[in-house]
Amino acid sequence: CCVCGCDGDGEALQKIKSGDFMVGTVDIGAYNQGEVFLQMARKVVEEGPQETRYWEMTAVTAENVDTYLE
Repeated sequence: CCVCGCDGDGEALQKIKSGDFMVGTVDIGAYNQGEVFLQMARKVVEEGPQETRYWEMTAVTAENVDTYLE
């Protein structure tokens, strides 16, 4: 059993680094997502339903957590 999250906040990253109970989270690449979501919403309003869109996520674990703590 492991405890993972999906927000990658500073506290979670520190717990992953310390080897505490939390072993991972994900980087959802949130930079600029607000703009993308607004563009998608506008397209739905103007053109109707669109294809499902997926975002890649990167696992953040003890092996790469330092990259996210910088």
